[in-house]
Amino acid sequence: MTSKATKSAHGTELDPTTVTALTLQRMEMPGLSELSENSSIHSSSKQSDTSQSDTSTLRYDQEAYDLFRIRVEKLCQVLWPPPKSIRQSLLDSKAATRMRANKFFRLFVPSQDTLRIERLRGGDYNRIVGIRLPVSKSEVGRNRDLILRVPRRWGRGRTERVVAILSFLHHNSAISVPSVVAKDFSNDNPLESPYLIQDRLAGSDLGILWPDLNHSQRCTIAREVGRVLKSLLALESPVTGYIEAAFKSKGTVESHIVMPFDLRSADGDLFEEPEEHCLPITGTPRQNQTTLDLFKCQIGRWRAVDVARNAGMVDRTLGLWDEMLKIAEEMNTLGFFTAKLHCLCHVDLYPRNIMARILPQGSIEVTGVLDWDEAVIAPKFMSCEPPGWLWGFDPDDPVPNNLPTWPYERPGANDMPSTLEKQGLKQIFEEHVGPEYLGLAYGEQFRMSRTLFRVALFGLTSSENYDAADQIISDWARFRQSLTK
Repeated sequence: MTSKATKSAHGTELDPTTVTALTLQRMEMPGLSELSENSSIHSSSKQSDTSQSDTSTLRYDQEAYDLFRIRVEKLCQVLWPPPKSIRQSLLDSKAATRMRANKFFRLFVPSQDTLRIERLRGGDYNRIVGIRLPVSKSEVGRNRDLILRVPRRWGRGRTERVVAILSFLHHNSAISVPSVVAKDFSNDNPLESPYLIQDRLAGSDLGILWPDLNHSQRCTIAREVGRVLKSLLALESPVTGYIEAAFKSKGTVESHIVMPFDLRSADGDLFEEPEEHCLPITGTPRQNQTTLDLFKCQIGRWRAVDVARNAGMVDRTLGLWDEMLKIAEEMNTLGFFTAKLHCLCHVDLYPRNIMARILPQGSIEVTGVLDWDEAVIAPKFMSCEPPGWLWGFDPDDPVPNNLPTWPYERPGANDMPSTLEKQGLKQIFEEHVGPEYLGLAYGEQFRMSRTLFRVALFGLTSSENYDAADQIISDWARFRQSLTK
């Protein structure tokens, strides 16, 4: 089931009434087959905590790895056909193999350079495989180490959208992201699935490196994280939604556009949208959308879905939507929704998605940012959640029993760091992230706004979202009372 407002731009004519180009970003792009982006072992959404043996049948109703590996090998043969030179044929021969067994002849008969395929831990959205190309198949100056990403289920790992976001970032920002080497949005390939092959970024993710970093190295990370978030705030749009690629004929990219949000749960289930909403949508949301426009639109759409579904808890559900709409209107009246433009938000900028490497002299270099699958154009406060892990808050620590772990924002990031070193990290981050970020980060109203957005994006489709809605309503009542006092 697909909403009329959320049909893909790929391969179809775009409806000008529902599509708006990013302001100041419209430009000619190279063909998607020529895009250059980057990737790593962790470039999957939502890392899995469970690994399986090579012979087991994996979760997600997918085939066993041994069978999948055969498909990967066939794909590599299609993308990088074996060389047909006489020299390579001789090196691949049985006689050459026997000669390499002798230490003396090994000096004159070089080893056969073979393709290597490595099983890596994927996540809920993508299956991940490492590929190392032979020298004979890799281009001069091209990274031989690659990552194959295959969506686990159609509609969750949305390959076209990821390519569009990476292309947009390459052309409009200095943020280092993976380069796309090959891709296919169809099932007409040896994998029988859409896929991306990307460069494998150097180094390891900060989730692995962080505990062993010294203070100087952590200061470098604080500075770079600040710069990344400042860059994201500068990628502005008058409307909210998903970045998609607008295609010319033959698959080349004309520009990047912003498509409206689809009505999809956090688990990837798509809901059909009724023809008419139960709440009016003010203004012209696809031309110049305010934050209040966004909340009215999303709440109205989900409310209409819940009415049409006539679920068992429909009265409670509609009551929560009405209360949350009232909160959004009160936030707007109080002047909390002041930003005129929205921006690109990563929404999962945690250590596991930041790649870095230790340089020979002991300094550290951030090599790139991963996991853009869930990136959205959203109100700027969504890109301003304080990165508490930088100054000592552990995002994986248990949270108080009265708060769900998601989508409500974890407590602790607003607290004053406990040591001078941690206070220094926070200060460095704030010096480089800029005043616009700081104005939207720490206030309780923005903490609630971020949670309100997550619920409005994914709907009341889980018990966590119901709990978060109750918590928002309770916290807002207390906050309003404090303002009155």
